[in-house]
Amino acid sequence: MKKLLAVLVILMGSGVCTKTEVLNAKDFKQRLGRFISTKMPCKMLKGITEREYGIYLPGSYEEDSLRLYPVMYLMHGGGGAHTDWERWNHLSQVADSLANCGAIEDMVVVCPEGNQQNMMYFNAAPQDDGTPDWKYEDYFFQELVPFIENNYRVRTDKGGRAIAGFSMGGGAATVYGVHHPEMFAMVYDISGYLRAQELDFLKNDPSAAWRQRLVDANNPILRISRGTEDEVKAWRQVDWKVAVGDQDFTLEANMDFVKALREKGIFCSMHVDEGAHDNKWVSTALVDVMKRASRNFMSLWIKNKERHIFGIISKPRQTGSQQPVAIIAHGFNGTHYSGYSYFETLNKLGYQVYAFDFPCGSLYSRSDNNTMNMSIHDEVSDLQAIVRYFKNQPDVDANNIVLIGESQGGLVSAMTAASMPNDIRSAILVFPALCIPDNWNERYPTEAEIPDTTKLWDVPLGRNFFLEARKIDVFKTIKKFKHPVLIIQGDKDPIVSMEDSRRAVKTYKDARLHVIPNAGHGFKPDEQRQSLEQISEFLRKTQ
Repeated sequence: MKKLLAVLVILMGSGVCTKTEVLNAKDFKQRLGRFISTKMPCKMLKGITEREYGIYLPGSYEEDSLRLYPVMYLMHGGGGAHTDWERWNHLSQVADSLANCGAIEDMVVVCPEGNQQNMMYFNAAPQDDGTPDWKYEDYFFQELVPFIENNYRVRTDKGGRAIAGFSMGGGAATVYGVHHPEMFAMVYDISGYLRAQELDFLKNDPSAAWRQRLVDANNPILRISRGTEDEVKAWRQVDWKVAVGDQDFTLEANMDFVKALREKGIFCSMHVDEGAHDNKWVSTALVDVMKRASRNFMSLWIKNKERHIFGIISKPRQTGSQQPVAIIAHGFNGTHYSGYSYFETLNKLGYQVYAFDFPCGSLYSRSDNNTMNMSIHDEVSDLQAIVRYFKNQPDVDANNIVLIGESQGGLVSAMTAASMPNDIRSAILVFPALCIPDNWNERYPTEAEIPDTTKLWDVPLGRNFFLEARKIDVFKTIKKFKHPVLIIQGDKDPIVSMEDSRRAVKTYKDARLHVIPNAGHGFKPDEQRQSLEQISEFLRKTQ
């Protein structure tokens, strides 16, 4: 016990774990991960048949065999090796400490080898100045990442990947994020070498000229400044962070990179503190890298054809068994934030919970904020894609998927459940806007009266939204769902008619309505508590 307390004190003193994070020391369970230096087959790096890499596997990796872990790629600096993060920065100890005190979720960390043979993370074509035939970036994305995803239990979605690096590795992480924003939730640049600089320690290096030329050829500052509208849109879907010391020779270049991002309307967090271009600075930054990555790993991007759906996944603590899933659909002009109020309650019941942004469903959607393309049918299609995704996850009980929808999301959830009745265990409709088709048909009795643009609460909607809605027969559609349904609504709701909810109860085979006195369209804290109590009781009975 004395040893445990000493460890906790050290962690708090170093900033690895805060006081809040170690308050539940009585529940502390030490699970030690391991760092492995090994090799993989390699075809893309000329003259090499095997390539070294390092990998950290968390303490739960062997025992929680159903779990898919998020993965972070850590790129070492120039002249270093794939073992640097473990040898000099104590990667496994930092990761174990953070995970064991609850500061991060367990993750896999991959440390590529970027120094042996040719010290370069970018692609190069042979030239007279000594430039080798070297396709490292192709190797990274076409060999290393697929190898990791095929040989370890890691997530393969954008939200389950992050990349970070120091110096040359920080430059590589940044460039890879710029080149492939669809691959990473977070890009963290620690003192990244982003553009060629005159440095004394390179003067006698015979390979410096071609390496400097490749650095400039991949300059992320220039690439961002010249970005197209589509590229900027993709870069905005990455969490960018720069950390650099105030005495670091890369400071100005990193400041220019942040400036380039912000000029394009892309947020980037930057941390500048006392420090130089050395290992002391890296060790301090590593803790923040892992904490920030862990926060980003709550994100889960799901693809529906050409549409990319952003969401947040919250899971119960490790159980070693398949878990049910609740999918939260927000209302008109809402976002995934409405789902946060469900996380704690449903996690305690053993549910994974996914809250997401409908593409085009809100001015604030991270999936796509062009509300002129909002469509009820597209939202149903998106929710169907999310259900299919979870049915194929190894840690999910595919026979226990629950849809929870608020307002317009309630209508979409009801229609989705009806469209795939064998895949949905139950549905919970919270102040569901089943009235949407009738309301708009009353406003626009004929198609000719529908304008090209309609503004609802300052949200612009295209004509197609109303053309589609007028053809939806809500009650004929939803009656196809035969499993349990819970409807929750306030009796003072000024937007959704109580009569529609009562009619829905009669339409469904197995449904009940819970009315919250004096509640409107959207619940106050006490009303939300009552709603969650009803949801908990309903799920316990129908699970």
